[in-house]
Amino acid sequence: MVPRPKAAPKDTSPAALAQEWFASVRGVAPGTVARLRAEVQRKLEVGACRQLLPKMPAEHLPGAELQGCVEQVITEQWDSLTQEERLLTRFPIVQAVGQEFDIPNRGKALIIRRELTRRFGVEMVFQLRDGSFFKWEFID
Repeated sequence: MVPRPKAAPKDTSPAALAQEWFASVRGVAPGTVARLRAEVQRKLEVGACRQLLPKMPAEHLPGAELQGCVEQVITEQWDSLTQEERLLTRFPIVQAVGQEFDIPNRGKALIIRRELTRRFGVEMVFQLRDGSFFKWEFID
């Protein structure tokens, strides 16, 4: 049996967490991303989001704290961010407008609108093949 090298421990420092999250954000101006990342990193460093954490295994706490800080910064900056910036900052890999989506029990539909709600859900409006519209909110 060949011994396997241990995986390097994941860096959970505030700077590394914020950098990793915001590296996946696409479609938002670099200046806006830098401003939001700096604010999230500052909140992580001072522990401003720890009171928001639910009870969970210790290995999941850094990610939950990061998500809480991202949501807190989006809430604080809500009026200065566009609808698209809010959505793409919280959900960097959300499906694009114009993309087809398979809705259970309804079939294929075209995404015609998407936005982040104040509850941090993604509200999407679809146009079904028969021309009718369908609205659905996804809650994380």
